[in-house]
Amino acid sequence: MTSSRRIQIWCLVMVLTGSSVGVWADSDLVIAARRGDLSQVKRLISDKADVNAVRQQGVTPLIAASTTGHQSVVQALLAAGADVNIRMSNGGTALMAASAIGNRRVVHSLIAAKADVNAKTTDGMSALLIATGNGYPQIVQTLIEAGADVNARSDDGFTALMAASQEGYRMMVQDLIRAGADVNARKNDGVTALMIASEKGDQLVVRELLAAKADVNAKSSRGDTALLMSSQNGYLMVVQMLLSAGADAGAKNEGGLTALLIATEMGRMEVVQSLISAQVDINAKAGDGMTALLIASGNGYPQIVQMLISAGADVNASTEDGITALMAASLKGRLMVVHELLASRARVNAKTHDGLTALIIASEKGDQRIVQTLIAANADVNARMREGVTALLAASKEGHQLVVHELLEAKAEVSTSTSNGTTPLMAASEDGRLEVVYVLLAARADVNARTNDGTTALMLASKDAREAVAYALLSSGADVNVRSTNNVTAMTMASKNGHQRMIKLLKEAGAKE
Repeated sequence: MTSSRRIQIWCLVMVLTGSSVGVWADSDLVIAARRGDLSQVKRLISDKADVNAVRQQGVTPLIAASTTGHQSVVQALLAAGADVNIRMSNGGTALMAASAIGNRRVVHSLIAAKADVNAKTTDGMSALLIATGNGYPQIVQTLIEAGADVNARSDDGFTALMAASQEGYRMMVQDLIRAGADVNARKNDGVTALMIASEKGDQLVVRELLAAKADVNAKSSRGDTALLMSSQNGYLMVVQMLLSAGADAGAKNEGGLTALLIATEMGRMEVVQSLISAQVDINAKAGDGMTALLIASGNGYPQIVQMLISAGADVNASTEDGITALMAASLKGRLMVVHELLASRARVNAKTHDGLTALIIASEKGDQRIVQTLIAANADVNARMREGVTALLAASKEGHQLVVHELLEAKAEVSTSTSNGTTPLMAASEDGRLEVVYVLLAARADVNARTNDGTTALMLASKDAREAVAYALLSSGADVNVRSTNNVTAMTMASKNGHQRMIKLLKEAGAKE
């Protein structure tokens, strides 16, 4: 928001300063005026040059002189009948040009010549908005005294007070408020001056706006408040000021996020503590069911996790699909958080709606330390997801040899199968996880187990030419000629895919053609 506004003002200044006038003839009155060449200006005027001649982008001699701050030239042009309110193609005027560079003397001269102080550019920018955005307090005061509308809005609803708040110009904020600026004016997107100052963490401006009765709980079109904005950026002092002024700590934006949820997501520990002290709903949920504890656990913020638990956070709260803080920490490998949650009685065997557990998650990720920690906390090593996937099968498929060892040591069932009959050995064989295959075979996995359609581990290894895996399976007694319900064999798999070395291996093991 800040950068786009600065760019807008800067682009306008560039146009007003006549950056492209170099293409004109040196004798042109506009060029002489821009250079401040008073004698040349007077000579051209004497030669009946048109003082209101319009050049590229609508620049006139008066606008050119105002842009570069040559008061004597401005006065000479005005005396010669220059139109003070001629507009450029973008709606800019001489007064805007002078306001853009902060030349008070030229501004005074133009106002004395009846310049329209409330003229606007095509996108609604006024001289007051331009002067405020560029930080010229004396120009701002002069324009106000000349009757400038302090509540004039650009096309997107931006006001001078918002511009001053955005740039941190406290004195101008005071001047504008005294002149009747609406502290609760909103941009088209609902953003107020207080939100702008809070987002930037400007304590002094926030204090001025609050003292002027700015609505501390106003919401943007997206539901954001000043408190939400300052919490996201970690501005502790502003957060405390807003809370003291009655900010609703439980307000939610359109995504269902509260200040606590946002501060937690960003790891703003001091802000989190301040919000907890304000007695926010520690267990408030976002639209997807995420709580502050879930967010802190997944992001690996152990100190915030401790704060939240101490404040009464529900360690077993879950998202809409059943994810808990322990699962979130296990997924992201947050060992310290896992320890903290388990010490606070997080349910180690909690399941999502699909039957996923923290142990299955950690096993699939291959996080040996978290697997060990969960097993030590009595995690069910044989818990099954809805389709029958276990921690051992998940670890085997991904090739996590050390985790497979841990699970087998904890009495995981080596030949358990999914609803379609897939075993850990099959999963490891299909993906070529040789070391895991050896571990499972050593644990007496059924080498000839079959899926519902009769597929074996050897067939799966043969399909993708997992030669080393096939050799290990054959060495452990895999039946080379067993057929699936579709009359498929390991040889059929290898032949179909043209795996010549695999075909040779199977033939040597006695495979029939």
